[in-house]
Amino acid sequence: MKPEDIRDIKGVIWVVDWGTITFFLCIFFCLCLLGFFIYKWLNHWASKSKSRQGHEEKLIEKPFDEVALEELNSLDLLIFFEKMAFKEYYLMITGIIRKFLARNYIIDTLDKTSLEIIVEIEGKERDYEKVRMLDDYFRSCDMVKFAKYKPTLVEMREVKNASVRIVKGKRQAVTKYP
Repeated sequence: MKPEDIRDIKGVIWVVDWGTITFFLCIFFCLCLLGFFIYKWLNHWASKSKSRQGHEEKLIEKPFDEVALEELNSLDLLIFFEKMAFKEYYLMITGIIRKFLARNYIIDTLDKTSLEIIVEIEGKERDYEKVRMLDDYFRSCDMVKFAKYKPTLVEMREVKNASVRIVKGKRQAVTKYP
């Protein structure tokens, strides 16, 4: 070894003793306690605002059959007929009916075919005529949506009327689909 390679011993950087460990544990405990109280305060504040919003929404929320009737009445079939947008009209009108049936029968309808919906409704509905009418309704709508059938204005109006009868049929007897 050369004398240039020899260096002095470095000094002690930090000595860990029980006092230091206790000090850092107290700081850690106080920070955890502070975080817990902040979490509880934020959680309480968020639940208060949600309960206020939920209370307002409960007062405003309409029955699902009224919502479906409003959506059906807002559809102007003349606009769709003039644009020759038959498929879009039938998609919208059957979408409204699917949402209505999902809420009425408490089933999932949005990711199912018309036949699967009818099979599920058969298990819950005791009125055979209502199920048969729904089957005829979906079959005629599927002709336009998937078979590219071009309906007349009268047929489009009849489908809208049948949709309204389906929604109103929740409380009263449904007439047959024309």
